[in-house]
This record gives sequence, structure tokens and C-alpha cells, in this order.
Amino acid sequence: VENSEASTCDIGTGTWVPKQLNRPPYRPENCLTDSNTGCITRGKSLDYLKLAWKPSGCELPQFNPRRFMAAIRSRNLLFAGDSISRNMYDSLMCLLTSHPQINAIKSGDPYNTYFPEYSAHITFKFIAYLTQYNRPNGTYVRTSGIPGEEPNQ
Repeated sequence: VENSEASTCDIGTGTWVPKQLNRPPYRPENCLTDSNTGCITRGKSLDYLKLAWKPSGCELPQFNPRRFMAAIRSRNLLFAGDSISRNMYDSLMCLLTSHPQINAIKSGDPYNTYFPEYSAHITFKFIAYLTQYNRPNGTYVRTSGIPGEEPNQ
């Protein structure tokens, strides 16, 4: 995020504005994703791809797929959650796999993608609940829904 005064930037507050180039960042039909829940599959308008989020008080730089992949080189990135997390995974996969210089390979699980040039995996795992809450007595309960992990009582 670029701004003149870091304290004035709130990326959660802003508006959707038309992109300057007014073209989508990717063509959904070219995305390497197995999701059949996308807007193009459902026949919905793709005009949302021509919009950009403009936070109040700062500028977001344009997404650079190669720079992103360099940042996660030799790492694993996991999206864990429900359909909202899957939508974020699918969007990132579209941004990355639509780039002509990024090679991606589906590795077994349809929601596990390997990027050999970067030795990186990006994965989505469906987990119905990820919660932590405080009890009135000051103790807390954590449940994760992650197989093999026991909840704290």
C-alpha cells in the first residue's frame, strides 16, 4: 500500500471504481481452477472484473503475479475455510495462472496447485468452522475443524 501518511490509510474503507484500463485482469475461461461455481459458469455478468477497490487515503498497487510468486517462493500457502475462502483461492488462481510466464500444475487434489519455477504450493482446504471464543470465567475454547487437531476445552 502506498500513501503519504500511513496513519490515514484504511484499506477496509473505500469505494469500488472503474479500472483505468477498463479490462478484466484475467479471462475466467482460462483459469486453472476446478470450481464450477464461478460467475461465468452461472451466466452472470463479468462487469465486476472491470472494477478496482479504492481505499480511503491511499493507493493499492496493481497486482503483479510474478512479484507475488517471488514473495512465496519455496513456501506453501493455505486457504482454509468455507466457500468464501474457496472464492478467494479461485480468484488468486485466476490471477496467477492467466499470466503467460507462470507455469502451474494441479497436483492430485483439485484444490492443490504447484508452481515448479517457484517451488511453491497454493492449496484450499474446506474447513467448516474455525472458531475461538472466551468463556465468562476467562478461559477460552478453540475449535478448528482441522482433522487430527483436538479442540481445547
